[in-house]
Amino acid sequence: MKNEEKYLPGFFKHLREYVDGFIVLDDCSTDKTYSIIQTEPRVWSLLENKVNVCSVGWDERGNRQKLLKEALKYGDVVLCCDADERYSYGFLKNLRKFAKQAYMNQDTAYAVHVRELWDSPDQYRSDGIWATKQKVVLFALRDNMSFNDTMKQQHHIPWYHDAITKRVLLEESLFHLKMINKEDREKRAALYESIDPEHKMQKIGYTYLTDSKGLELTQIPKKDYDRKCI
Repeated sequence: MKNEEKYLPGFFKHLREYVDGFIVLDDCSTDKTYSIIQTEPRVWSLLENKVNVCSVGWDERGNRQKLLKEALKYGDVVLCCDADERYSYGFLKNLRKFAKQAYMNQDTAYAVHVRELWDSPDQYRSDGIWATKQKVVLFALRDNMSFNDTMKQQHHIPWYHDAITKRVLLEESLFHLKMINKEDREKRAALYESIDPEHKMQKIGYTYLTDSKGLELTQIPKKDYDRKCI
């Protein structure tokens, strides 16, 4: 997490009743992120980067490896979630069942559909590439985890480790809050263009993040996720 004070209270409220504990890394935040994390009773471990060692702003690969290795000290199965993400009720209500499946099938990771909220918290973009977005979020941890195959590059990498060889897509959703506002979409596109101007990490580039051509929006039923946790 870095400068996530806007989303952090809702993040903890969203998940604390469904997980055993949180493993959190604060990456040189300059707002109230660190102090908010310290007040959360379910935080088991708080890692901290006191110095920014990455020229582009953050070390995605290094941070994720630190988190997964730290989580292994506390449990067998990990659920990954950013501060600006919210899961569907259906996923959270069945989380224990999914976690048991991950524990029993330690070579398998479980993914969900990513829904990019657009212009409003009750709708997401559903045309073109937006309808195909997925993210692996749940899998078992192992001793001596390696990341040579899964985390080859610096950015746009999966969460899981090399021992994961299979992937199951669940019919559940993960709602992304940070694409709601046009200004945030523009900032995100500009950031990724500055990091990867030759599009080596993502061939399609990043202009699609702000392109509204062919825009189609899908309404989200109120029962799908808790808007009070935004």
